[in-house]
Amino acid sequence: MGKLLWGLFALGLAASCSSINVSSERMNQDAQGRLYQQKKLTGNSQNIDYLEPSAGLFLDTGDQQLPENQAERLSQSLIKQLEGYQLFQQMRPPGVMKDELQPNRPLRVAADSYFDSLLTLAVSDRDISRPLGEFFQVGNFLVYQVVAWPCPSCTNRSIMRMKLRLVDAKSGGILWTGTVERSLYDTELGDLEPISFELTDKLAQMFLDRFRVKWHKARFLQLAAH
Repeated sequence: MGKLLWGLFALGLAASCSSINVSSERMNQDAQGRLYQQKKLTGNSQNIDYLEPSAGLFLDTGDQQLPENQAERLSQSLIKQLEGYQLFQQMRPPGVMKDELQPNRPLRVAADSYFDSLLTLAVSDRDISRPLGEFFQVGNFLVYQVVAWPCPSCTNRSIMRMKLRLVDAKSGGILWTGTVERSLYDTELGDLEPISFELTDKLAQMFLDRFRVKWHKARFLQLAAH
């Protein structure tokens, strides 16, 4: 599974010729529909209804040559952003889940296979995701993936791209995929660290914009509490 660090998201970076900043996202309507039925929701659902109270976070850097401690710093930055948004009541940190899984070899092997498929093929196996969620006591998986890292010594343009996936652990459904990317020129290759933090913030903001409770619903709940 490469350099998968348990408890953190997954990011992705790849080369391209475009110099235009790109942001994209995709909602999996089929997975949302199945989850909607499972939760027996009625009326017009907000996207926040698709989030369970807890999430396990994962980071994958593949074979990319990131600077020392860069992956950890990016992960901490993303975690800090999401904790500030308070979309989850509990977020499991990286080392905790990795340590918990070590003694359970059968589940660890299954998890390796599961995340390989999730990262490379965007396929989520419910028969594995569900026991993983129960084992870690989380309702969602958030996967932050580094696909490629720009080369400072290269003479051509590079792209920095980051990807985030949201998976409902119980149903195995991939509910959402968001991607941000930026073309880099020779003069920017010395500033990869601040640029990577900028894109991480943009990806976290995209996730918030998609899943935060609409203001009128939040206002109603606030008034009902008094």
